Amino acid sequence: ETIHEDPRNANLLVWIGAPGRGRLCPRSMAGVSPWDSSVQGGDSTWEAMRVYSGKILSLDKHLRRLFKSAKGLGFNNVHSKAEIIEAIFRTL
Repeated sequence: ETIHEDPRNANLLVWIGAPGRGRLCPRSMAGVSPWDSSVQGGDSTWEAMRVYSGKILSLDKHLRRLFKSAKGLGFNNVHSKAEIIEAIFRTL
């Protein structure tokens, strides 16, 4: 099967790193360790958000759901709400 890359995604930046040590990296440098629990056990959580004129629709609801999912999966070492918000707006 042929994969067709969307040229609009060529220069995406990706937020990576452990809590307190995150950073923006070019898409080409992003990676996941084979020892990461998301690879080993398939456990992860994420939220897709819509942005209108630089404002995120229902940000607080998204973050509550994200933290609830992380808690439900038993994640202990998660980014703080402030770190996530900073990462989101630095990425935008």
